[in-house]
Amino acid sequence: KYMSIIKTIAGALMNGALLAGMVFMGYEEASASYSRLESATQAEQKRLELKKQAEKIALYEAQIECLAQNIYFEGQSEALIAQEAIAWVTLNRVYDEKYPDTVCDVVWQDSQFSWTHDGKSDNIDADDENWKTARELARRVYNIYGLLPDPTEGAVMFHADYVSPSWRKSYERTVQIDTHIFYKETEEMP
Repeated sequence: KYMSIIKTIAGALMNGALLAGMVFMGYEEASASYSRLESATQAEQKRLELKKQAEKIALYEAQIECLAQNIYFEGQSEALIAQEAIAWVTLNRVYDEKYPDTVCDVVWQDSQFSWTHDGKSDNIDADDENWKTARELARRVYNIYGLLPDPTEGAVMFHADYVSPSWRKSYERTVQIDTHIFYKETEEMP
């Protein structure tokens, strides 16, 4: 707020100084100075706008990367619909107030997804077809989230059908897709 006031005052002083300059330097010279100042200000505004756009793109790409990693490590051997469902669960958490509000924060939340704390390498071969598929799915689901029906029916949890985690009793089962079973919070959950 203070910076806004300072900028306003500085702008008024600069305009006043330019007006005074017009009297002493002559209108044409002062007008040229004002034009140069205005051009410099516009250039700075454009630079700041481009910087903000670049930051938004970088954040978007980071979210896609985290979502793709989650799809890849949690479901690379699953059918495409199951991999897509993993992306939906991740995004359902992002938009649920009980979870962090970015994809990367959801994925890396302590002990939420098995691959993030299994002790195995998280290195990915960029030429791996499963990785390429995971990236494409991540981008597609991220961009359509909320526009199409959720295949998990609002799930925020899932597990493979060959394990029986204790937490599953606290959630309502929604669907099974391939070898993953999906759950949403029960009506009674706070």
